Amino acid sequence: MTTRRIASTLCALPALLVAAAAHLPAQTAHPVLSGFAPIDDYILEIDGEADTGARLYLSQRAASMLIVSDSLGEPILLWARSMAVDRLQSSDLLASGPGYDVVAEPDKSYLGEATPDQTTIVLPIEGRDVKVLPRPPLVGDRTLGELLGHSPGYRAGMDAFQPNAAAMAALRDSEAARVRVFFGSWCGVCKQVLPNLLEVNAGLEGTQVTFEYYGLASPPAGWEDAEVKSNEVTGLPMAIVYRNGQEVGRFSGANEFAQPAQVLQSVLAGSR
Repeated sequence: MTTRRIASTLCALPALLVAAAAHLPAQTAHPVLSGFAPIDDYILEIDGEADTGARLYLSQRAASMLIVSDSLGEPILLWARSMAVDRLQSSDLLASGPGYDVVAEPDKSYLGEATPDQTTIVLPIEGRDVKVLPRPPLVGDRTLGELLGHSPGYRAGMDAFQPNAAAMAALRDSEAARVRVFFGSWCGVCKQVLPNLLEVNAGLEGTQVTFEYYGLASPPAGWEDAEVKSNEVTGLPMAIVYRNGQEVGRFSGANEFAQPAQVLQSVLAGSR
């Protein structure tokens, strides 16, 4: 083959590869092992240290947990009912929104059975002490950064929410106000709607409207907290709005946190 023919063949390779890829069958998801969504309720601990880079996903359909950790290499699948543990291949995962599906024919290898121990699940990973355990609640005064570091799902909720533009513009021009937010990192309603307010907070950084967060311990202890009682907090999430040190209003629950910028603007407008 001449040099000219070799060069011509190499130039044609990219187009040939694209054409070949276009004819490859698309991978289909497993009929049961699908719908793995990110969860914040648990953490992965390896050899006594929290694996902060691990990502945990839950599929209600499959009744199983998917564990993705660079420290463990390939993904781990934990079956909730049988406690069986399988190792998958990274190529077995299909991105699906913020989570994953598993391919129709995954390359699974059985590792053994996990050992439940009260609130902890010990995984059968040879040579490693690997546990899945409940994420400790975020308690007391906290910052926006601490909330996002503790519960990654908050960031996903923020990214999916768009505050009312007119309300945000009014809040940026607002006089000084302080918003104190009571929440529970274990609270299901907070997981759903608190990110809406966190997005408002992020959009008002550098303005005269500031935000504080106070996390409650898991019930029943959280409701006995002196700060909770003195502020008469009866539901979560709850935001108390202050001007010049005086409470001027409050809002709470899923409905009012659905559009927090508009509700906050209304509270502040009524306090003038």
